[in-house]
Amino acid sequence: MAKIENYNFFINQLRELGFAFPSSQIYGGLANSYDYGHLGVLLRKNIENFWADFFVNSNPNAFFIDSKILLNPKVWQASGHLDNFVDLLVENKINKKRYRVDHLFEEFFPEVAFEKLSQDEIRGYLSQIQLLENAKVEWASPKKFNLLFPTYQGIIEDEKTLLYLRPETAQGIFINFKNLLRTTKIVCPW
Repeated sequence: MAKIENYNFFINQLRELGFAFPSSQIYGGLANSYDYGHLGVLLRKNIENFWADFFVNSNPNAFFIDSKILLNPKVWQASGHLDNFVDLLVENKINKKRYRVDHLFEEFFPEVAFEKLSQDEIRGYLSQIQLLENAKVEWASPKKFNLLFPTYQGIIEDEKTLLYLRPETAQGIFINFKNLLRTTKIVCPW
């Protein structure tokens, strides 16, 4: 209980001192989402500047790149994200909680590679789990949960305008690699 009280005290202090505020607070807020206040912005900028000086500015072979959050969907197709950036989830119909199948297999069947199993085989293994988190279990069928967040470019929502918020920042480095080599005049060691 002390951890929760300390956490609440910490969050209240951040809010009272102007470091951070719950996002959309006047409309009920948004869980786990905060907006930076004036002092929060200054603190974040100081941390970013320290990080940049330590890791980039002090290293002659390190360079900045700031790619967009929305990229051409072909980037995510080529990287395998569209097909493989998914988690298999299963819901306990009794308590309505969802669980990642890979986590359940790690805990209950660590010797089994679930990725190679069919849906029926996965259901067979899951049926062996009768109790989880002190609750009885009745499993729904496992479903794929795509971790990409879709959005659309423009006002028409169709396949031609479909984009995804980038799930990680590495792709921006990969797709701009030639541009960085050309503009920084760096020579690769290979």
